[in-house]
Amino acid sequence: GSCQGRCCQGRDAACVGEGWREGGGYGTCYCDGDCRRTGDCCHDHGQACPVMFQYCFAAVACVVGEWSHWSGCAEQCHPGLRVRRRYVQQEPRNGGEPCPALEEKAGCLEYLTYQGEDCGHEH
Repeated sequence: GSCQGRCCQGRDAACVGEGWREGGGYGTCYCDGDCRRTGDCCHDHGQACPVMFQYCFAAVACVVGEWSHWSGCAEQCHPGLRVRRRYVQQEPRNGGEPCPALEEKAGCLEYLTYQGEDCGHEH
């Protein structure tokens, strides 16, 4: 169970060993760039895999932009849905935090017709 000469990028199931793990315990251990996050590095991962290598493949979380304005209701005087969206600015890498929801929906009801007449009493 040694990482000597066997440091892999990201999560790589082929970069596996059998031996002592960094946190204690004996069994399957890994020499990939994601083992810190998953807590299953081989005991010598820190020494065998250069610090620069670990830094280059550090987990990068998803980054999303601001929410758009809410859309209008589809129809006046009828219950419907409005929507708002946001977009991914940075995709997650190397096991980083995944992206949150990119779309939200909420109920809506316009109480005026396009002609400006009140229709709220119908609901």
